[in-house]
Amino acid sequence: MSISKSNRPSLLRRILILFAVLLAIVSVLVAGTTLQAAFSHSEQQLLKRFETSQQVFTYKLLNDASTIKGALNSAAKDFNTKQLIASAQDDPESLKLALINLQNRLNTDFTIIFDEQKRPLTATAESVNLELTSILDKEVQLLVTSKTIYLIEFEEVRFLENQPNPDAWMVMGMDISRIIDSQVRELTGFELSVVARNKTYTTTNKEYLKIASELSRLPLQAAAPLMVGGTEKYSYHFGFNSIQSEPISLVFSITESSAYLNFFKLMWQLIVVVLVSILIAFFLAFYFAKGVTRPLRQLSGIANKIQVGEYDTEVPSFNSQEVNNLSEAFTAMRDAINHREQRIEKLAYYDELTGLPNRTAFRQQLDKKISTEPNTPCAIMLLDIDRFTEVNDTLGHEFGDKLLCEISRRMQGFQPKHAFYSRVGGDEFAILLNNLSDFELNTQVEQFFSFFEIPFEIDGVLLDIDISAGVALYPEQASKSEALIQAADIALNKCKASHKGFVVYDKTLNTHSIQRLNLMSELRSAIETSQLSLYYQPKLDLETNQIVSVECLVRWIHPEHGFIGPDDFIPLAEQTGAIRDLTKWAIQTALSQHKSWTEQGNFFRVAINISALDLIDLSLPAYVAQQLSELSLDTTAITLEVTESAIMSEPDQAIRALDILKRMGIKLSIDDFGTGYSSMAQLKIMPVSELKIDKSFVLDLATNEDDATIVKSIADLAHNLDMTIVAEGVEDKDSLEKLKEYNVEQAQGYFIAKPMPADDFNEWYSNSNYRPR
Repeated sequence: MSISKSNRPSLLRRILILFAVLLAIVSVLVAGTTLQAAFSHSEQQLLKRFETSQQVFTYKLLNDASTIKGALNSAAKDFNTKQLIASAQDDPESLKLALINLQNRLNTDFTIIFDEQKRPLTATAESVNLELTSILDKEVQLLVTSKTIYLIEFEEVRFLENQPNPDAWMVMGMDISRIIDSQVRELTGFELSVVARNKTYTTTNKEYLKIASELSRLPLQAAAPLMVGGTEKYSYHFGFNSIQSEPISLVFSITESSAYLNFFKLMWQLIVVVLVSILIAFFLAFYFAKGVTRPLRQLSGIANKIQVGEYDTEVPSFNSQEVNNLSEAFTAMRDAINHREQRIEKLAYYDELTGLPNRTAFRQQLDKKISTEPNTPCAIMLLDIDRFTEVNDTLGHEFGDKLLCEISRRMQGFQPKHAFYSRVGGDEFAILLNNLSDFELNTQVEQFFSFFEIPFEIDGVLLDIDISAGVALYPEQASKSEALIQAADIALNKCKASHKGFVVYDKTLNTHSIQRLNLMSELRSAIETSQLSLYYQPKLDLETNQIVSVECLVRWIHPEHGFIGPDDFIPLAEQTGAIRDLTKWAIQTALSQHKSWTEQGNFFRVAINISALDLIDLSLPAYVAQQLSELSLDTTAITLEVTESAIMSEPDQAIRALDILKRMGIKLSIDDFGTGYSSMAQLKIMPVSELKIDKSFVLDLATNEDDATIVKSIADLAHNLDMTIVAEGVEDKDSLEKLKEYNVEQAQGYFIAKPMPADDFNEWYSNSNYRPR
């Protein structure tokens, strides 16, 4: 594990960022809260200004209306005005002239005189259409016309002061544009616009002439931004009703920058304060973080040195108690790591029991040799102690460990120049022989074997130890260390299997091993995909000269490797447990073929080989019974052949299984008799009725007197035990005659016929001389 720089932010940067972020959050919260409060206060103040301005403008309207009202009252009481109104029918122009003079003095725009029937008597402006009945007695009376809006007032005229009913009415109006002028803007601080009938009648600023189109978005007595003339204006809406009961809207407006001038000033001031605070805090945090991280950076540098193995690096002390504690912990950690690394290195590269380098160290040494001297030949030798498990089981593991240590000492005492020893497994050692020629190889290996000829004395016990060795050569047999070790291991396995002293690797060994692994994985699928078939070799009854039985032999026709002999795949089936499925398939197939022959009028007992695993599996008798029942066959249809070695591997269980089969009425036969280790006592109790003499005694029967003696003895023994005899491996007529002479009941071999598929067997049998006559 290494300590390296990464893209992760440093502690200094994290502290700075943390301080900056915290200060920014606090500043933003404070500023936000302050600005929000300031903005709300500004809005409230602005709304109060709007409401105050509304009151001021209303007061101005009332004041102007009061002025007009007072002038009309004075004129209505004036004798000359009364006289002109009374004679208006005869002299209207004099009245009109007097009214115009009055308008000019008051700066109004029209005057209308109504008679006692409330009909217009005379008017100074013909364009004003007004009915006296629409005028109400309220504070502000506004008249809306197509062109303008008037502030109007009226007064009753009585020719005699005390009469109850007026004789006429005087109505005067002032254009509202005279009232809404720059004085209003200066007085209120806002632009003012008057809107009625969806159009702007007058405004203090021409930019607001289009405000009527936006007014629908702003309710009465409310303030909100309105888009006017392409810019946003903050506006306040209030209004009156005209004497025609039409709504008249008045809108105060102000630019947003002017409306919130104080707020924006405060906002910028606050922003400057926040930025300055953040800057100051950043420098303070930087200074503080520097003080915190400086000792940490020093310790980090020391850790990097420890990483590369510089354990003598001095760890400084610090003023801060916490950091000094960390420094002391670093010192303790450095010493502990140094100690553990030495311990780990020893455990990783050396065998704890013998002190020799282990498999890892051997692999590294071999890699180093190949990489630094790629053109220099060398060899590796794997040694394995024969029967070491027996030593452990007999004398104990502690004794076995002492033996391994003694072997290691003896090997190291003999260690030749340029050799590297290691213990790579329980009882397995590896030796690297550098700069070795083919001639030197045999000499070196023989020397290694020679010092195992001397017995080992352990705790007063003398032991003769034998070894097996596998040798592989570089670069002749492998160019990489892993392949070279594998080659030596394959050679060692071959050596142990063949009981030779040592075996030098050959590529055919590896090919054979790979093929075996492939076959082990493919065997089950071969059963399921019909790659297997049964071949039938006939057995001849020597008395009747007729075929009475056939031995069923499994053959594997592999789609890639072609024909695979039973000696290659039967042991694999026993190793993987597939032999049970193979046996069941053979029984089912053989009995089906027997039934087919029986239906054709030929009765051939089928003999099927079973293994030791089949005997251990007590479900075999039930399976045989099931197949016989399903095919409606009796037990005379089948013979089960089992080898001596299969019975002797688990004699008690095997005999129990054979007893069950015999009680079922199934004929049992011992195959390859004479090659196993069964005793006469065991043969006597075996529930078998037939012995098959191994072909090794029959092949040279006619010419070899020893084979003849053995065959005759086996035949006599079997007959004395009430068993029949089958001889296999009959290759000539003379051997067949000898078997007849020894009263052997049946024979099989290539002289009679070779194993054949069922169709070929049928054809051969139909043309043979071994049919019933």
